[in-house]
Amino acid sequence: MSVEMTSSSSSLRCMPAPSAALIAAWLAICVALAGFAIALLLFGEQFAWHRRLKDIPALWLAGGLFAAGLVYALIVPLIHWTLRSGPASRRIALCLVLLTGLVLRLMMIQATPALEDDFYRYLWDGAVTAEGHNPYALAPARARASDAPPGVQQLAKQGALVLERVNHPQLKTIYPPVSMAAFALAYWIEPWSLRAWRLVCLLGECLSVALILLLLGRLGRSQLWAALYWLNPLVIKELMNSGHMEAIVLPFVLGALLLLVQRRPVLASVSIGLAIGAKLWPVMLLPLILRPLLAKPKRLLAALSLLALMAVAWALPPWLGGLGSDSGFVAYATYWQTNSALFQSLQNAARLLASSFDVARETPGMIVRLAAAATVAGFAIWLVRDDRDEPNTIVQRAGLIVLALFLLSPAQFPWYACWLLIFAPLVPLGVHVGITVFLPLYYVSFYLIGIGDHDRFNPWLVWLEWLPIWAFLLCDAWRAWRQPLAVDLGAGKECQI
Repeated sequence: MSVEMTSSSSSLRCMPAPSAALIAAWLAICVALAGFAIALLLFGEQFAWHRRLKDIPALWLAGGLFAAGLVYALIVPLIHWTLRSGPASRRIALCLVLLTGLVLRLMMIQATPALEDDFYRYLWDGAVTAEGHNPYALAPARARASDAPPGVQQLAKQGALVLERVNHPQLKTIYPPVSMAAFALAYWIEPWSLRAWRLVCLLGECLSVALILLLLGRLGRSQLWAALYWLNPLVIKELMNSGHMEAIVLPFVLGALLLLVQRRPVLASVSIGLAIGAKLWPVMLLPLILRPLLAKPKRLLAALSLLALMAVAWALPPWLGGLGSDSGFVAYATYWQTNSALFQSLQNAARLLASSFDVARETPGMIVRLAAAATVAGFAIWLVRDDRDEPNTIVQRAGLIVLALFLLSPAQFPWYACWLLIFAPLVPLGVHVGITVFLPLYYVSFYLIGIGDHDRFNPWLVWLEWLPIWAFLLCDAWRAWRQPLAVDLGAGKECQI
């Protein structure tokens, strides 16, 4: 009787939906998102580097991404509808998702980057690294100086167009050695080529979606949830159109989570070590990665030894290059702050409190930065206070740690949101949708800079961007209190594809 009731219940949950209407809805979503990508291609010249900022259609970009985010929000109910349909419809929908996401990324390979120029730094660093020089030893602004190595001076001549467009050229690079290897790979494919760099990013993106699909299988969730990452317009814009290097970091983070779910924490520590070697923020996931090893001293020692060796390898080139006032690492840790309503408010409050004391202007900001980092680290340690190792619990905890890190970060660029959006398929939350819809309003700031009125964005208009996101977060917190995530996202509750 119990088996019959379970079978009947499963059949009811997987009751077929009208396949024609369902596939038409998926096609409509895919075509709408493709329309945004086509617009970026057709109007790419409007974002050319030589154009004055006030002549660049920043408002149209912000509005287009906002509209694309609203289309993206429809994917969540569409997935729920699809999961109640027959297996044939689910397979067709998944094929559409994977094909569309790939096509949208391929379209971006030839697109003009919209309001981003970080990739020039990647191209320069990649050339310096590929030619055997230490990219941490010399700021780009000094590449033509008489005391620069002859090889670097030669690169400055060969890549003059790239070099003159590197942002913050007075600072040495901030990207760790694993990133440098990816930049060098692009240089070896085709020197000074954004297209080659985008191919490296595409490889990272394909690895990310493959790992998401594997993780979804381990979590007992339908692979169709991968649409929340693979069709995300903000992810596609930031990682393929803008070519941000987060595309290199994310596969290592996802690989670490997959290995941890497979109960291979030592290998997971290697993967997270590589992620840290690409960008520093995954260090906050170390408590989660190392927690299963606390009861296994020998394996814990092995993991810590491997992490220590990687830490030395990642730290040595920047240390040899020098960590003076022109170090990108020092500058970022000291004063970098952009598009963060919460951190900005905390920092202003700290400065107000410190105004009656005789302290340096930088001190309140440093205190807030240290407090934010300590809060995230403490939250991560608190989350892993017990040894629960169910796959859903592991992934949920990772998602919450990265969410806390992003929300407390002093810099909250749209591409930083990709750290968090890899969890959208694994732990679907309303805040993921809110970030996708509202974070692109950051690009309004470029319009205000262009007309000489950026003070209207900071500290006031930035709250129009962040208040809806925090509202989504509060709704998620309320839902989690009413029905804990561990119950809501339990394994085996969905029809599999």
